[in-house]
Amino acid sequence: MTAAIGPVGLILFFALLALGVPIAFSLLGVSFLGLVILTGSKAAFSTITSVSFNYIASYTMSVVPLFILMGMTASATGILEEVFDVARKWFGGFKGGEGLAAIAGNTVFAAASGSSLAACVVIGRGALPAMRKAGYPLDLSTGIIASSGTIASMIPPSILICIYGLIVDESIGKLLIAGVIPGILEAFLYFLVVLWGVRKMKRKEMTKSPFWEKVVYTRHLWIVLLIILAVMGTIYTGVCTPTEAGAIGALTVFLLCFSLRRLTFDLLKKILKDTVRTTGMVFIILVSAVVFSRFLLVSGFTESVVSAVTGLDVSRYIIFALVVLCYMALGCFLTATAMMVVSLPLFYPAMMALGFDSIWFGIIVVTLCEVALITPPVGMNAYVTQSLDPTIPLSTVFKGTSYFVIADVIRIIILTLFPVLVLYLPGTM
Repeated sequence: MTAAIGPVGLILFFALLALGVPIAFSLLGVSFLGLVILTGSKAAFSTITSVSFNYIASYTMSVVPLFILMGMTASATGILEEVFDVARKWFGGFKGGEGLAAIAGNTVFAAASGSSLAACVVIGRGALPAMRKAGYPLDLSTGIIASSGTIASMIPPSILICIYGLIVDESIGKLLIAGVIPGILEAFLYFLVVLWGVRKMKRKEMTKSPFWEKVVYTRHLWIVLLIILAVMGTIYTGVCTPTEAGAIGALTVFLLCFSLRRLTFDLLKKILKDTVRTTGMVFIILVSAVVFSRFLLVSGFTESVVSAVTGLDVSRYIIFALVVLCYMALGCFLTATAMMVVSLPLFYPAMMALGFDSIWFGIIVVTLCEVALITPPVGMNAYVTQSLDPTIPLSTVFKGTSYFVIADVIRIIILTLFPVLVLYLPGTM
């Protein structure tokens, strides 16, 4: 009877999701009911309250609202809007230059915001008209914007990487640094997709800027460079913890916006309100995930899954491939954050038991969450990109992102064959 409670709870959770119950309440409801059956109501209440308090009161948790505040302030005030123009100066002389500039712009924007959706909006506002004017196929141009926006989920400061670290109790600093090389690899593979996509396009007249003009125009990136040094520079050198770096980053962005007169009182109120709302949503989902993980552990379901997986007489990479397929299937129904909180309580212990590295697996999971952001029917980046021009069919956007999903699969294969690409930088900290 006890052994069946875990699987039944998991089935009940997915049933509640199908009925439209918010993921946090689905997780908490199933966890509480299961813990009551397994341990009694008093122990269940005690578990939920103690886990909730200890988790939210954790010093490490404060990195999440700080990064959210930093990203929202930077995107809402428009201090990063010149990023695409700088990238276009450098790439405008090449065939496919507008697409390459969009990817480069999103990569730079990612390093200063950490928000995938904001990247789609800020870079897309300039990139979409530029690509349409240059004669890009509509599916390719929208696919470039939606897909390159996901780079913000990999390049630090990434909220998704922080969420992974908090759920599995891994070093957030090392995880953030581990995302640098995979993020650059992602941009490079996306470059190749663009070059392949424009290979048959007729070359239109392009404005080639002199090298000195490119160098001079790059001065507009000083804000991005300052934010990167304030956040990632302090984490990598060990001067600050991720939480302290988040505070420095948020303060840096705030002072920059204030000095540039981009921050009005009304805008500040809106930024703070949105930050609180987003933080509250993330916190309740994270707490629900931890409680759900505790329920699965108490029920013995987690141990059963780990035993079953480690007992299989097959290569661990075959099991890993099945886990990847599971994530890609989940991405068709759940948001990126939801994928993590649902899957990690089961998949993480199994992957660790098979000998995979925790930091490496985290980067793979974030990569798969990026895929979820651009695959139907709930790929949020596709919806945001389509909102830039509501006349564009959503199916056209998803057709465009399909090219980049292939690039993401190739990236997972490369990172699996060469895990040093993930683990080198954290190893030097």
